[in-house]
Amino acid sequence: MAQYPGAYKPRQPGTLKASYAELVERCRGQDRAAELTGLSQSTIQRITDPDSANRNAHFKVPDVRALQAASGCMVVTEFLAAEQGYLLFRPLTDADAGNLPQDLAAVGEQVGRLFAEFAAAMGNDGRVDAREAARMLDAGDGMVARYMAARSQLKARIREADHG
Repeated sequence: MAQYPGAYKPRQPGTLKASYAELVERCRGQDRAAELTGLSQSTIQRITDPDSANRNAHFKVPDVRALQAASGCMVVTEFLAAEQGYLLFRPLTDADAGNLPQDLAAVGEQVGRLFAEFAAAMGNDGRVDAREAARMLDAGDGMVARYMAARSQLKARIREADHG
């Protein structure tokens, strides 16, 4: 059966089943997801189906890992983190972090970029559309990543003082 945009039943946004469906879509559909996991297409369909008969059908962790690795999309992990009140961010590499003044300056730059994107969006039509939201998320994520780099350095200095 050919897969095409809109082939799936609508999913309630913000649910685990919706995150499964998005992950399968990001892997280019059920055929590819089945190849990556070794599951059948009908099993993939049951797992992504929110109907009550399939409410207890879920991916196993190795399957989620395989699909997220293949797609580069951490949508299921992000959903589970958000459900518990956490945000998921990829840390900066050591090559990108490590200079406290530069990291704190970068936080300020990213905050400025976030506010500039918001002001531009509101100045256009008084609302934030999907493209503008993506730019704002990019700036906000950059700000948090740089703050986390600075935070780890600050915590290291406190630990050094406590043990020094």
